[in-house]
Amino acid sequence: MTLRVLEGEVLDYLRQYSDIRMKHRREWKDENGKSHKPKGIDFYEYKEGFLWTDRLIPVTTIVLYWGRVPWRGPRHFKGILDDSEDVRTIDLEMVVLDVCRMSDEEIKTWDMDLRTVFWFTKYAQDMDKLLCYMKENKTM
Repeated sequence: MTLRVLEGEVLDYLRQYSDIRMKHRREWKDENGKSHKPKGIDFYEYKEGFLWTDRLIPVTTIVLYWGRVPWRGPRHFKGILDDSEDVRTIDLEMVVLDVCRMSDEEIKTWDMDLRTVFWFTKYAQDMDKLLCYMKENKTM
């Protein structure tokens, strides 16, 4: 799961990077369609198509885990690497919402639709608590 999350986030960052480069390439063409280096942009920015001031929007993937047993997988990218050597790399932390082990207070912080799904998932095996939730949250 950790690699799938990392792959999805990297692909999103690459899409953003590509979109910015394409936008600059369009902006840096004259009326005849010929590319030119605008003033104030250095050679490396021009060749890369990405300015030193360009920024990517942060990407956060939230994993909703519905399992009855607690989440056992690594939550950090370094958790899947061989740690026999001192490796310097990014340490992506995966956001895992382990729904069945969320406290009722945590569940109440979510909007009503997700709260209902989380509550039904958490208490699917406890009909009394589920009925109590349904009575407390009846909308008419």
